[in-house]
Amino acid sequence: ADPPLREAKLSKVDILLNGEAVGPLSFVCHTPNAQAEARVVCKKLQEVLPRQQFVVVIQAKADGKIIASERIRAYRKDVLVKSGKTVGGGDIS
Repeated sequence: ADPPLREAKLSKVDILLNGEAVGPLSFVCHTPNAQAEARVVCKKLQEVLPRQQFVVVIQAKADGKIIASERIRAYRKDVLVKSGKTVGGGDIS
């Protein structure tokens, strides 16, 4: 009663954080849809993961090529705040 099985072009998409593959985030999808799906996953991770003191690069890799990439920007030091008080900023007169 089951329909016959058909062959399909599939790709395994690996998600990399700072160049290291994260196994649980990998998935298999149809090759033509791989880039679109990878872009969605990278974008979602960019929104969900917290910012760090350094840049975090999120990449999706399929068939040995990077097919999608996002970056989580690093926090910048607030150089005008010293022990809770704002310093600098010039003349206020």
